[in-house]
Amino acid sequence: MNNYEWLLQTKIAWTRTGNPKFPFRAQHGALRLELYSGDWPSENPYTLYVDGTPAFGIGDLPATWSIPE
Repeated sequence: MNNYEWLLQTKIAWTRTGNPKFPFRAQHGALRLELYSGDWPSENPYTLYVDGTPAFGIGDLPATWSIPE
């Protein structure tokens, strides 16, 4: 299993998808990134998916990520 937590300290520019369950996506090198919007409070607010596989849950989005409003 790969550890992708280093992405939390990486500058990433996200774009909107129009999909309410996966509202943001980004490409970082060869990695395809998606943010899954969880059912808060029973799930994390977001889960990072890397190449279609869930990597880890996220409570607060990192300041290094550029998320469109």
